[in-house]
Amino acid sequence: MVNIGDKYIIEVEEVYIPADDSKDCNSPSKLYRIKGFNSLVFDENGLSKIERADEEKEKSYEDGLNDAWEAAKKIILLPPAQGGFNYGQLDSIFGHHYTKEIFNTNTASEAISKIDKYEKDKDKDGIKIGDEVIENTYDLLGVVIKVTPEELKAHVVFCNGGFGVFSFNELKKTGKHYDEIQVLLEKMRGKDE
Repeated sequence: MVNIGDKYIIEVEEVYIPADDSKDCNSPSKLYRIKGFNSLVFDENGLSKIERADEEKEKSYEDGLNDAWEAAKKIILLPPAQGGFNYGQLDSIFGHHYTKEIFNTNTASEAISKIDKYEKDKDKDGIKIGDEVIENTYDLLGVVIKVTPEELKAHVVFCNGGFGVFSFNELKKTGKHYDEIQVLLEKMRGKDE
């Protein structure tokens, strides 16, 4: 249904400049034919009343919608095992984990930018001893106690007391790191020798 005030974007297909001998004081200097129509024309006065389409604004708006959807998915909708974030990760990214506050203090594009930076920073060094990780299948939180980089495997102790060996792609770093794990393991190795 079309209502009064609905806006449309048009494209000018042809500019018609009348010959000098056909002009009189009431005729427009230029006419603009609208693409897709055979008889819809405007003079400059009519054309100036139509809002000029700003492709940059449209693209920016579309990008903003995409960013908003991606941010909502990662911050609210998806569990960590599927690319979302837990409270600890949100704290690392935004300084707090309150989703309403995150969206009130960041545009969607700012949120995505912070998420991208966080993901880039946490993955740049790979997984190492002391990293807090989430196991992707069961969404278990744990800490890495041994790494075999040549096999791309990590030994993980979970908060529930479980233990396992996982390939790097089965784990997702939370962004937290505990240096004391490495120090403790080195101390324990020193006592055994």
